[in-house]
Amino acid sequence: MPDRQLGIRGSLPCADRARAAQSGRAIAGYCVAGGAPSKNTRRRWRSATRVGGRVGPAVFGWAGLRAALVHGPQFFRWTLIPSARMVEDSAQENTAQPRTVSEGACHGDDRKRGPLNWLVLLVLPVMVGLGWHFAPLSRTAQDALPEKIATKGTVVERPLEPRDMAALAAYVSATWKGESEIEHSLARLEEPAQAVYVAFRSQGSRRYQTWSFEGNVAEALAAALKKGREALGATEAAIDSFEINLAHTFRDYSLEVESDRRRIFSNVHRGVRGLEVRLGDKRKIQSPTQSLAQNRKVERQLEIMAKDWRVDKDAMMKAEIRTFEADQILVSLGEEPSARLMDRGNNYVAIEDVTSDSTTQLVDLQAQWLMNNVHKDGRMTYLYWPSQGREAPPSKNNMIRQWMATVALGRLADDRDDPKIWEAAEQNIDYNLEHFYHREGAFGLIELRERVKLGALALAVYSIVNHPKREKWSGQETAMRRTIDSLWHENGEFTTFFKKPEGVRPQPNFYPGEALFLWADLYEKERDPELLRRFMLSFDFYREWHMQPHVRNPAFVPWHTQAYYQVWKITKDDRLKDFVFTMNDWLLGVQQWDGLTYDDTRGRFYAPDRPFGPPHASATGVYMEGLIDAYRLAVATADTKRSEAYRIALVRGLRSIMQIQYVDEVDTFYVKHKKYVVGGLRTTVYDNSIRCDNIQHSMMANIRILQSFDDDDYSHPAAP
Repeated sequence: MPDRQLGIRGSLPCADRARAAQSGRAIAGYCVAGGAPSKNTRRRWRSATRVGGRVGPAVFGWAGLRAALVHGPQFFRWTLIPSARMVEDSAQENTAQPRTVSEGACHGDDRKRGPLNWLVLLVLPVMVGLGWHFAPLSRTAQDALPEKIATKGTVVERPLEPRDMAALAAYVSATWKGESEIEHSLARLEEPAQAVYVAFRSQGSRRYQTWSFEGNVAEALAAALKKGREALGATEAAIDSFEINLAHTFRDYSLEVESDRRRIFSNVHRGVRGLEVRLGDKRKIQSPTQSLAQNRKVERQLEIMAKDWRVDKDAMMKAEIRTFEADQILVSLGEEPSARLMDRGNNYVAIEDVTSDSTTQLVDLQAQWLMNNVHKDGRMTYLYWPSQGREAPPSKNNMIRQWMATVALGRLADDRDDPKIWEAAEQNIDYNLEHFYHREGAFGLIELRERVKLGALALAVYSIVNHPKREKWSGQETAMRRTIDSLWHENGEFTTFFKKPEGVRPQPNFYPGEALFLWADLYEKERDPELLRRFMLSFDFYREWHMQPHVRNPAFVPWHTQAYYQVWKITKDDRLKDFVFTMNDWLLGVQQWDGLTYDDTRGRFYAPDRPFGPPHASATGVYMEGLIDAYRLAVATADTKRSEAYRIALVRGLRSIMQIQYVDEVDTFYVKHKKYVVGGLRTTVYDNSIRCDNIQHSMMANIRILQSFDDDDYSHPAAP
């Protein structure tokens, strides 16, 4: 059973858990502050300029001086000027790289960078003397810090187990009804309460919440239920579930201690650990499941507290901080009350749960989400915020991800031979063309916010040429193909934008691969020798480019893998085969499995020690898209060692994707509008936002996995 008390996933016997917590055996995850012009460059800047949480004298060491001289004003903008971007970037879980804002984990940041005046360098001597200290609350850094020992007497001795849930449901239901002299046999309820949280919910909406601290757990739980019943009055009949947290394993921290800040702000603990803050006579306590339901980082929680208490950041630095863990339970009422023990507000997916049947269910739910989020006018939901029950504003929209969703609709319709899905894809193409397509002379463009991206053009054409009604959009197809051709050069390189504001970055890891993804499909359909000639020139160019050590990035791999495998099936060119294997052998090192703080993160693709971006559902999904083609190539060439390595990686990836999918009443306990959520994928286990590419990438990979795997292929080797 996952050890909910210590934050350790493993096989510690119940009797050993208290000793482990008291000896400090629980291992924490940590974060590192990041910044951005290139993510790698900005990360190095911040690393070079940080001493004890300060931007101070170390900026004038060799690394800082070199960055300042080479990069000038951008160095100051991203290392010395506190900003919302710094705050957002600096709390990435266990990582040395920032959140990618514009294109995200599967597409790079192409935002405009406005230069600062070089006169800013004149402040250098002043800063030497002052040793500026911004130290925002969210600044964190990676460090192999041992976990703090739990406060004596707070470690739970007899944790709840799944077998206790029926008895707990009966006890809570009877207590809620006001029955007297309720008996129970649960040892956990006889332990000191410490802190008991109950949220009273009706169809996902929280109608009331309260904490209770007195007596044992049973008494505190009964007091909380009674208080809620009295507060709700006549509306108590609408309550259909209780979200319960039984707090334990408290640890003390100080915001003034840098190592403590690193522990507190690590994203990986969100949803597992709660937060208690005391400042003078003020007190606020936030349960782990509250953080999930509200989708708030710790630094955001502190900002809200500071505002509510009308104190500034300096005052908040003096606050007493405690984190805690909790038994998380969802109790559902009704004729047959039931209770579920939750793992980070969810059901834990074991590797043994990955089967052909569960993968089929995974795809069925993804298909349900995709169809539910194509609106009547053909528009696809881009980003949905379950905590707020609404879509993100149009300013968040992204053309590449929108057209990838269209491609996914077509892939799903083809796999299922379903006219309704083809119709939805047609409506979606019509909507996208009506709102984002236009002509400039002979050139067809997909434009949003003054950007015409090679990748968006390629995916738009791909969605059209693979639709049964291709001829309906023949004019747009021809014009966009002409634009793509105009961006190609005889040396094989692509210009990645037809139009972009000054300062927008070119995205060579993404857009050329998406163009080759289209060209591979066109070559399979048309067998045009001139197209193959250009394709292979681009293959030569980008193979050499990608293999440069300072350039190599996993984002490059899946698009090029899919393109080269598709052409290899026709030409059997060994150069294509060998490079597909080279790329994907290296990619396997980006996947996480052993030695993690929490098992629910296993199987995702994320390299905390390399500048490849934060963990993201879309990243894991798109890497799986490439890996399934690499697997099929290995099978076709009888390369059993590689096919087995790729197969295991795909099974692990399936576990990760299943873990973050919204499935049932447990992981949607706080969701009001389930139609737009069920079947979707969280961005991470601790970030519940749903972006369309979270679903579409892995769904397309999963469809091909189902087509390629036998039942036995879903098995995972036993742990040594």
